[in-house]
Amino acid sequence: MSAVSEQLSSKEKQLFNTILQLLNERSFEPKQYKKALKNADTILQNHPKHGETLAAKGLLLSSMDRKKEAYDFVRKGLRYDIKSFVCWNVLGLMYRSDKNYFEAAKCYKNAMKNSSAKDGQILRDLALVQIQNRDFKGLVTTRNQLLNLKPDNKANWMAFAIASHLSGDYPKAIQIIKVFESLNEPKKVWEDSEMLLYKNMIIEESGDLEGALKHLDEIENKVLDKLAWGEKKAELLLKLKRFDDAQKEIRGLIDISPDNAKYHAQLLESLGIHTDGSSSTEGETLDKLVKIYDELAQKYPRETAPVRTPLSFLSGDKFVTQFKKYCSSGLTKGIPSLFQSVKHLYKDKAKAALMLRVFKDFESNLEKMNKLDPEDLEEPPSTIMWTWFYLSQHYTQTHQYDIAFEYILKAIKHTPTVIELYLERARIHKRAGDLVRASEWYEYGRELDLADRFLNTKGTKYLLRADRLEKAETTFSLFIKEATNISPHIYDMQVMWYEYEQGCSYFRQGQYGKALKKLISVSRHFSDIKDDQFDFHSFCLNRTMALRSYVKMLRFEDRLHSHKYYTRAALVIVEIYLHLYDQEKAKDDHLKTLTEAEKKAYEKKQ
Repeated sequence: MSAVSEQLSSKEKQLFNTILQLLNERSFEPKQYKKALKNADTILQNHPKHGETLAAKGLLLSSMDRKKEAYDFVRKGLRYDIKSFVCWNVLGLMYRSDKNYFEAAKCYKNAMKNSSAKDGQILRDLALVQIQNRDFKGLVTTRNQLLNLKPDNKANWMAFAIASHLSGDYPKAIQIIKVFESLNEPKKVWEDSEMLLYKNMIIEESGDLEGALKHLDEIENKVLDKLAWGEKKAELLLKLKRFDDAQKEIRGLIDISPDNAKYHAQLLESLGIHTDGSSSTEGETLDKLVKIYDELAQKYPRETAPVRTPLSFLSGDKFVTQFKKYCSSGLTKGIPSLFQSVKHLYKDKAKAALMLRVFKDFESNLEKMNKLDPEDLEEPPSTIMWTWFYLSQHYTQTHQYDIAFEYILKAIKHTPTVIELYLERARIHKRAGDLVRASEWYEYGRELDLADRFLNTKGTKYLLRADRLEKAETTFSLFIKEATNISPHIYDMQVMWYEYEQGCSYFRQGQYGKALKKLISVSRHFSDIKDDQFDFHSFCLNRTMALRSYVKMLRFEDRLHSHKYYTRAALVIVEIYLHLYDQEKAKDDHLKTLTEAEKKAYEKKQ
């Protein structure tokens, strides 16, 4: 830059520096744009081949959304001064603003080659686009240079460690944090606590589980997130198959959150039990489990998990006894989600049969004596209604829709004001294949509580699947302030389920253009989500120091396109294009069989 700047007079240098100063601020008003452009034109009148001024003018034009002119000026500036790091940096900034990160990285590298000194800002910009591109090898080099420039900056140390970690060099990443610890003794503050837990994460991922467990014990007093510390210790003990020690840790976690299903699944895992309801156990292990869960049920009488979890490992009469204990409370209290909480057990046909037997007994006892069991107290009038509700869900789950329908009608006749009953009736129609009737009954239930956003959302989905698009739009717009045209709001809010269902509806109706428009919108959202991560590369390091969460976010972004809505939309898009291709091919084949006169008549008709 110095060699080029000598070509300008002192007054022109001041004008040029003013332009650079304004560009660095990146937050000035339109009047200042015009002033900066005027200054650039003043310099270019006397020095039309001054590369850096041409590049600066291009960046100004880019900020004013005059992209084509902007690139022309910057490339022209590079032709006149290809060794100027300013020109390369400006082109990199423009590519970055247009989300062309691979080209931006090339420009930043050229800027560094032509810079007489290491420019920290260019290196930081290069590091950001390298991690966006997942160029971990290059990122390690860049982060090392930044650390050498500012070794007193903690963010540079952590960024260097993350780069090494993501590149697969675990020993180096661990060593970087160790060196930082030796220079700065970790304190009992949030940032240092997160750093220590992140270091433990690296040790674990390196495969040294014993080392990770030892390190976890060493940092116990310095970690503020005690729950994360306890969860990680339990997880490591399970991986190391130290089940007795793991049980102690997991029992401690259950004391903190007795209804946490994850902790109960880990407790069963420590005793070699699967939690999918597909297996049972016997002998000493069963006795130990029963004893543990009897203690937990007594200790936490208000929690449901200690009573529900044993259903996964019990069988036969013991299962029936426990199932009765769990369900009787739910029926008396009128818990609509009772069936959903045991739905996973239906994978085991033997247990499904036992559950049906229990509920048929409940029904019989309630009809005869208004009791769930002859030895129990009398039940409130609603208990039999919830029993019929459960039985309806049972028969829907087992595809016996006629019987399910009988039970839901009995429940509705008993208490016609319970919303869940109409939702279940709609679900039966849906499972039986009658989507129009399903949408009608869901609408009936939804209208009983117009303030419920969940009912609004689910009702809209039912309407879309029944191809009732106008009614779906009207229903969905109830929770949007500006309800005149909801399409822009849906796109801005990235309501992918709505766009997907709407696109599928258009496809079923043969409106292929509209279907493609909606489904392609879904795929664009994923591109936006991928681009949005760019802002977090610096934010997570300089502001939050949430290192573990940052790494998890990067890995989530790497598998972003495996998300169900992306894959579903992509498959339907492919199906539409294949359908259009087949249509066109069939048309061409048909035209070949016609005479010229018939072709003209056919085309005129089309």
